[in-house]
Amino acid sequence: VSDEYVRSERAAGYGLLLATLDLSVILGPVLGAQLSLRASTGVVVAAGTVALALSALFGETLPMEQRRSRLDTKLWRPDVALAVLNSTPFFRRLSLVVFISTFALAGVQQGFFLFLEAAYGLDRVGASAFLSVLAISGLLVQAVVLPLLVKRMDLTKILVLGLLLQLMQSALLAAVHAKWALGLACVCGGFGSLVFPCISAMKANGVTDQEQGRIQGAVSALQSAGLGV
Repeated sequence: VSDEYVRSERAAGYGLLLATLDLSVILGPVLGAQLSLRASTGVVVAAGTVALALSALFGETLPMEQRRSRLDTKLWRPDVALAVLNSTPFFRRLSLVVFISTFALAGVQQGFFLFLEAAYGLDRVGASAFLSVLAISGLLVQAVVLPLLVKRMDLTKILVLGLLLQLMQSALLAAVHAKWALGLACVCGGFGSLVFPCISAMKANGVTDQEQGRIQGAVSALQSAGLGV
């Protein structure tokens, strides 16, 4: 995404990428359930294998003239590869945001279905419907609203807006155990999905074209640490 989009359009590009992931959350369980009922396990495995094989069709996006002349083996060392996150005060602050937000999200996901059942009386079907509506809200925000916002607001302001609405969603679900709160939580959660595209664009804009893969890998490692903790 960073290679294909100019700096001013990267947030919108990451938003479209995340919108496709939300679409998979909406359609995946439905299609998977239908396949499990109407097809054998072999067909399901074959479909997954074909989908994985399609990733091989994507070639290198970095232009030839911008690629390194030789492989830098120093980047194989984790301490060197992750040093980019500590290279500037901006990246240190951004890394802290990534770690804390991922840590909090992982904690919420652990018992979210149980929470919806205990606080709102939702069974598995109801909880799945809530998550589907939440995914649809996120899809609309990332595909439609975000491209409009990046033309009128700074990425930092959009990021703060997304974080505040994520906080509002969590506070609403924790404090108000009425069914109407679920609808408002979906709206807040949809706008909370602004966080990932903004963080991705900001870190991509903070390094050179040759370092896009390095910064993406370093932030992914930081997210994995947040999930693990």
